[in-house]
Amino acid sequence: MILVIGGDKGGTGKTTLAANFAVCLIKQGKAVTLVKTDNNNSISDWYEERQKNNLPLFPLIECFGKVESEIRSVEKRCDVVIVDTAGYDSPELRSALQCADVLISPVRPSSPTEVNSLTKVNGIIKKAQQLNPKLNPWILLYRCKPNHKDRLELYDYLTADKDWIQPLQSFVTQATAFDNAMNEGKGVHEMKDTGKAKAQIELVLQEIGV
Repeated sequence: MILVIGGDKGGTGKTTLAANFAVCLIKQGKAVTLVKTDNNNSISDWYEERQKNNLPLFPLIECFGKVESEIRSVEKRCDVVIVDTAGYDSPELRSALQCADVLISPVRPSSPTEVNSLTKVNGIIKKAQQLNPKLNPWILLYRCKPNHKDRLELYDYLTADKDWIQPLQSFVTQATAFDNAMNEGKGVHEMKDTGKAKAQIELVLQEIGV
């Protein structure tokens, strides 16, 4: 499976999700490769922390430009390819979507800027599906506030109009566990007392069929 994490805004948590999905899947015994298509070094810095702390490693590769063929090649050597893209409409995102099985686009319901970006994301995905009909895209409501009011309002808004890319039923709350894990080069599945965060990651992966 090729799983792309992308959107049109930076700082939405794409790298945190990519890292935590990867750790969760290797804990399940799956062979995972992370593909970095962003000049930002967040995922590289996280990976270096794993190396320093002697944590289990898996391939991390970089590719830029027309990345489709390289991603397809990588897929032959593992169970899941997770593609971390830049926080904007990049050539790498559009190329990756031509071979992706699933796209997750994280959005914070409490951020008007991120919510407004969904119109452009929707257009990018619709074009990608013309070239790649198997692409299964989802909006992930991410870093939701504990009271869930914003999440429920955005969920209802998107599900009321099927022209929108639809939201997953699963969601991820605003939890310090994710930040703490990233700072140590870990996923929440490698931290203590992170049961809620672990469950949320597992539910997302289960819902998208990984």
